[in-house]
Amino acid sequence: MHNIWEYIDKSDSLSLKDENCFPAVMHCAMTSVSLEHTLGECNDLAVAQASLFKVIEDNSGEDLLDELWRGEKRGLNVKEFTQNVLELFTWAKLAIDHLNDDELITFVTQVQNCMKKAKEDNCE
Repeated sequence: MHNIWEYIDKSDSLSLKDENCFPAVMHCAMTSVSLEHTLGECNDLAVAQASLFKVIEDNSGEDLLDELWRGEKRGLNVKEFTQNVLELFTWAKLAIDHLNDDELITFVTQVQNCMKKAKEDNCE
């Protein structure tokens, strides 16, 4: 999946990529890809996830803010989080559907297989 890291490194529009909350952005985007979401479904998931983090952040005080934010910027913006998720989601979908990124395809397939097995195990 090195191409996604290259994309992230070179992107000027992924405004959260250097913040401690970025793994949550990536997690949200890749969850939507793995669930084969539409862009609208990804947007809904991103808004929900960002809203959850925002409320947790707002209710947790300065110590959490110190852990989450590296620079002068402090405080999660739901719109910014959502835009970062949608950008990664769109790139991943293009990489899978049009660029045939084998590493990313393999990763998503592994996630989907794990999800399928977990569902089967829970249904016994």
